[in-house]
Amino acid sequence: MSDLDPAETAEWLQALDSVLRFEGMERAEFLLGQLSAHAATAGLDTGARTTPYVNTIPVSAQLPHPGDVELEQRLLAMVR
Repeated sequence: MSDLDPAETAEWLQALDSVLRFEGMERAEFLLGQLSAHAATAGLDTGARTTPYVNTIPVSAQLPHPGDVELEQRLLAMVR
């Protein structure tokens, strides 16, 4: 689907960026949830699909982690 109104799309994206920047992720998630619920009550199929994740490998069959978990967590924290 092509964007018929790029300026309007940019406004929506800028609004989301502003909420994320000034009010945080929790507020943005709330607003998106409200928007999705409102769209659903209006009869709009947003196409959002979720499926439950099921790990098919039992914990007893999983291989041990080959690295230094603590070091990797510290590195990830530094990168963030």
